Order: sequence, then structure tokens, then C-alpha cells
Amino acid sequence: MPRSLRRGLLLASLLLAFPVRAYAEDPVPEREAQARFEEGVARVKAGNIEGARMSFAQAYALVRKPTILWNLALAEEKTGHPLEALSHFRELARGAQNADDRGNAEKHIGGLMAQTGHLDVVAPAGTQLLVDGAAVAILPLAEAVDVSAGRHRLEVHTDQGARDADVEVAAGQLLHVSLIPPAEPPTAPPPNGASPATAGSVRESATPSSRASGQVVAVVLLGTVTAVSVALGAYFAIQTQSDQSTADGFRQNYGKYGKSFCFRGTSLVCTQWNQAVQTETRDATFSDVFYVAGGALAAGAVAAWLFWPRGIAGGDGASPASLPHGPLRGLALAPTVGPGGAGLTAVGRF
Repeated sequence: MPRSLRRGLLLASLLLAFPVRAYAEDPVPEREAQARFEEGVARVKAGNIEGARMSFAQAYALVRKPTILWNLALAEEKTGHPLEALSHFRELARGAQNADDRGNAEKHIGGLMAQTGHLDVVAPAGTQLLVDGAAVAILPLAEAVDVSAGRHRLEVHTDQGARDADVEVAAGQLLHVSLIPPAEPPTAPPPNGASPATAGSVRESATPSSRASGQVVAVVLLGTVTAVSVALGAYFAIQTQSDQSTADGFRQNYGKYGKSFCFRGTSLVCTQWNQAVQTETRDATFSDVFYVAGGALAAGAVAAWLFWPRGIAGGDGASPASLPHGPLRGLALAPTVGPGGAGLTAVGRF
């Protein structure tokens, strides 16, 4: 197609849609706008579309007429300014007086949407959205923000401070971005309806982890002492059997003579016999004591595992916590170990 013909068709698209007409009024801005508009038309005829775009932009800055805006939007579209052209065609569609004008503008909008990026930004209502440092809208958005394809920096300022994000949007892409500040964790209400000022005076002295640690230590300690006590009981039981055998030997050899045997000068035999009987009695007593202590300690270990009071923490010196419910309110069980044995101690109030 000859170059002159292409220029003629372009001129027709620029001018025939909204023909040039003289303005009724004749103030200075109107005359200057008319001059810039006619300058733009002349540049279109000369093939200088970029110069025509600048002339139409100057005319529209002076007088905001649909005729000027239409030619400006067409010139922007033809010279590779899709973002500006899209904005102006949207303005034409919103202000169109009839369906034909609106339809013509929307045809251009569809093509320009594919050449630009679009951002759907969510942030607290009433905050101002800045794109690349320039304020573009007040949130919430009525429609997506049109931007050139590429990388952009978004920013809003809220009561919780500034929120920003670097995004990259492709041509024809609708990108959803959230700049909502993270919600603050809710403050747990104090127990039993107490105010924050008094809630601190009623608290557990140990965390669950420290309670668990103290419980394990107590159970292991009681279990170890139980094992030692049972082992000692078994040892003295074996010694008792040995002592019993010795004493039975003396009874078998000298028992038929009774006590009169010892009065006839055999005091050494009597002394050994007496020591054997005493050792048998002592070791039997020790065996019983250690067996009983081992049983009590084992019961204490089981009780500590099953009924460990919530307030006993490992190494924090806290007293046993009261049981929260039941007729024995305030009752707690605590394992005890001493020289004479082991067991459980109940403390509290009724």
C-alpha cells in the first residue's frame, strides 16, 4: 500500500470519527485549544503522528472536549503509548452520550487491555495506593489499576505502618495483590474473669514442660531407689538363709543339751551359736524392711506417674498445687523419700 494512502487512512481514523468543528465560544483558552487542535491535524496530514499527539495533548489540557480526547487517544495508540491511550479511551467510554460512541471506545479498550498489565490491590479502606511513588487511587478500588507491563513497586500507608510490595505483571495479566497488615494475635482473657491487673497474682508456678520434667525426674528417682531397695532385700534374704543354716547346725549338734550345755564351760560354742542366731534375726529383719520399702517406693513411682500435682515443677521450689475439683478441694499428693522408707504425703485442706 502506498505511503500516502496509509497516511490518508490514518487521517480519516483520526478526524472522521469526531469531525473538526469551530467552537461556539471564543475566549482565550478556546482559541488556543482550537489552534493546537488544528496544528495536530496538520501534523497528521504531514505524517508526524508523534507531533500530533503532543498538539492534541496541549489542546485537551486547555479544553476538555470529547473531540480532542478521541484524537489524542488515537494518536497515543498509534505511537506506542498504550497505557495513556487506554486511560483516555476509558474516559471516553464513561462520558459517551450514545451507545455507538461507547461501543467505538470499548473496541479500542479491548485491544489495549492486552498490551498493558492490571493490578487488583486489596488494602484497608481509605488508604491511598502508590504505584512507583505516584498516588493512583484510594482503596478500595472500583476497578483494577492499569499499569505498563513490567516491574512495579506498590505502597500503602496504614495505622499499623507502611506496607509495600514489588510485583511484576505481564501484558494482559490481571495480578491480585494483598497489602493488608497481618492481624495482631488476640489477647487471651484472664482466667475466672479477673482483670489483667489481678490476673498475674493467680497463676501456675510451672509450665507444662517443667511439670513433665519434674514428673519424669521423680519417677526415675523413685524407680531407682525401688530397685536398690529390692536388691538389698534380696541380698539380706540370701544372708538370712546362710545364717539360718549356721544356726541350724548349732541346734542340731547342741540343741539336745539345752541351756545346761553352755554352763559347762563351752562358752565359745555358746557365743558362736548366739551370734549365728542374732545374725539370722538381724538379716531377716533387714530383708523385710527393704522389701517393704521397695514396695512403698514402687507405689510412690506409680502414683507420681499417674497423679503428679500440676503445681510441682522441676526445681522451681513451688508447693504442690491444689486439686481443682471434688470434696477434697486443695488436696495434693507428693512423693517422699527418707532414711526410714518412702511413700506419699497428702497436703491440703478440706
